[in-house]
Amino acid sequence: MNRHSARVLLVIAVVAAAAAFGRAQSAAPRGTVNGSVTDSGGPVVGSRVVIKSAVSNYTATATTGQRGEFTFSDAPVGGIEVKVYDAEGRMLVSGNGNVKFEGDIITLALRVP
Repeated sequence: MNRHSARVLLVIAVVAAAAAFGRAQSAAPRGTVNGSVTDSGGPVVGSRVVIKSAVSNYTATATTGQRGEFTFSDAPVGGIEVKVYDAEGRMLVSGNGNVKFEGDIITLALRVP
């Protein structure tokens, strides 16, 4: 093998190792946060649900379905806060939870006062 070929192989190996390291770093443990939003009249449909991690910069948004339900299937492990907003942007209700381990599923039942 000549020197040029050896350098090319070295560069390929370094790039592959860096890519693998980057994937491992971004593959933080994840869990699922399910929930429902209700008020005195039943399910709260079409509200914006925002989830934020207490330990990372993770934020995601969903909309409540016909039964007032929502799901976040990629929530990071750790404390989370969920806030529900109406169409005008007013916060209706909030709640907290803790995704304890990879694959954990937690369920929040949020009731608008």
